This record gives sequence, C-alpha cells and structure tokens, in this order.
Amino acid sequence: MRPTAYLVQQYKERNDPRLPKLYRSVAGDYVGVPLGATSADFTMAKTSALLGPNENGNQPAALLKSAQQPSVLLSSFESLFLQAEAAERGWLTGAQMLYEEAIKESFRYMQVPATEFTAYNAQPSVNFALAPDKIERIIEQKWLALNSISSIEAWNDFRRLNYLSRLPQSLQSPSADPDFRPRRLTYRQSEVYTNSDEVAKQGAIDPFRSRVFWNK
Repeated sequence: MRPTAYLVQQYKERNDPRLPKLYRSVAGDYVGVPLGATSADFTMAKTSALLGPNENGNQPAALLKSAQQPSVLLSSFESLFLQAEAAERGWLTGAQMLYEEAIKESFRYMQVPATEFTAYNAQPSVNFALAPDKIERIIEQKWLALNSISSIEAWNDFRRLNYLSRLPQSLQSPSADPDFRPRRLTYRQSEVYTNSDEVAKQGAIDPFRSRVFWNK
C-alpha cells in the first residue's frame, strides 16, 4: 500500500510527525504516487510503503500494530473532531480545546511523543486560532488523522462540505471537470445476486453521475 503524492505533500507542509510513523522512507525521503499514475517512476521500490511490522524491524508499527489488533470503529480523535466541528457551529462550547485534544489523541494513537504537539500546533497551517476557515481547519486535521483508519469518513467530510475541489483529480480521469468525481458506491455483487429485485428498482447506477437520495 502506498500513499498519494498529495497526501505526503500535506504532511510535509505541516512538518507532521505522523509521517514517519505511517510510511517507510525511500533514500531519506517520503515518496507518494500521483493519483492514477502508471509510470515506472512510481514502482513499489521507489515509493514509501505503509509501515507494518515487516517494514518496521518486526516491531509493532504505529498504525499496523499486529495481525490481531482490534478494528477501529470510532476513534477517540474522530469523536473529538466531530465535537470540535459541532462546537464551531455553536452546538457545543470549546471548539479550540476539542480540536487540540483531537490532534493530541491522534498523536498518542500514532505513537508520536506528546512533546511534539506544541511545535506542531504553533504552525499557521495547523493552529486553530489562526485559521481563516475554522471548519476547514478541523476537517483537514481530521482527514490527516483518519488516513488509512477510516478513509470513507474523510471522503464523506470532503463531499458534504464541498471541499472536493481541493483534492487533485486522478491522472486517469476522463474529464477535466473538477466536479467529475465518484458520487456513490455501486452495489456489490453479493447484493445483486441475493437482492436483485430491490437493486433493479434503483435503475442503472453511474458512480460518477448518479446520486444517493440525500445528495441533492
């Protein structure tokens, strides 16, 4: 498994201490793959692998700790980011505190020393008080924290808040339209085989153009 070049760039721009906890360096650098790239410049040997025990000297890694580790259904840091967003919308109090605690919890889970937080949080690209758009700042950090843990939640955040234009298109995208992105998942074959009557009622589904009922 390899990260996208865009994701690696976002960690680098923030001097994010989670980057070396997530991926193995290649010749002293962290190298991702441009989304949709097929070039020989981005082979497995030339790009950064997701760290597991095999890539970490047979020691537990920050994300892939063991073959028997529990699945994460809702992490403490995802809960805190959700609360931070709710607070910023006026439904709770303490948005900045919740945001900062969420990052600290992510650091703890990723085995980043707690002492790293102060310097990280002081950066204008991270600091909540300095953010021109505080909801966007929360979602950025939530995305970085949920990487390879709950990516579908991060994707849904970008969709529901209309931040998709911030993400690069796949190099294999058939359209230059920045809004030409997957809108929904198709039904898996087991559903087609066992519940075909109900699936048929949905009609033809184009994952790039069809919308689910709530996506107006």
